[in-house]
Amino acid sequence: MDLAGRVAVVTGAGRGIGRAIEDGTVLGSASLVAHDMDTRMDLSPWLASVLVAPEHRRRGVGTALIHRVVDEARTLGFRTLYLFTPDKEALYTKLGWQFLERTEYLAQTVVIMSLAIAD
Repeated sequence: MDLAGRVAVVTGAGRGIGRAIEDGTVLGSASLVAHDMDTRMDLSPWLASVLVAPEHRRRGVGTALIHRVVDEARTLGFRTLYLFTPDKEALYTKLGWQFLERTEYLAQTVVIMSLAIAD
């Protein structure tokens, strides 16, 4: 089974959590949440908490997790998904995300991005 096939989404408590698991080891995770920035409550939902264990990076795990959360948001009927990142703008741009704004959040400069996901 390919990596995308091993990414599962667990939903509940107003969020979806994608986890990539290989041989019983969690490689990474990503979340679908209603709100991720308390300063931008007008934007919803968000791709959040994309984390991949250092030893599993550069293998497509993060990209597979992002795609799985995007698919879940699309299945739930959302037309646009948002994220913020302090340092991964290039990755998300490569995956089709669009720059919305650069702002200060939690004492760091971050970029807010969006992805149109309607069919």
